Amino acid sequence: MPYLKNPHFFVCHRNIKAIAEELKERDNMEIVKGENLAKLYEKRINDFFQKYPLKKIRFILLYYEEIISAPKIWLKK
Repeated sequence: MPYLKNPHFFVCHRNIKAIAEELKERDNMEIVKGENLAKLYEKRINDFFQKYPLKKIRFILLYYEEIISAPKIWLKK
């Protein structure tokens, strides 16, 4: 971050159970392990934004399931 000038972030959230199910289907990963991995990624995102407060950077929050269910609405946003 200290080397970036005026960074913009796209932060995409997805349902943890959906991530775990996708990992099970794609990689044959156990559901619990997939959920733990998804939670770890969410924690890393949250830790990053704790370190670099959102008031100081530009960002867009995206929610995967909402985008998939209504892509035209999200594109307009």
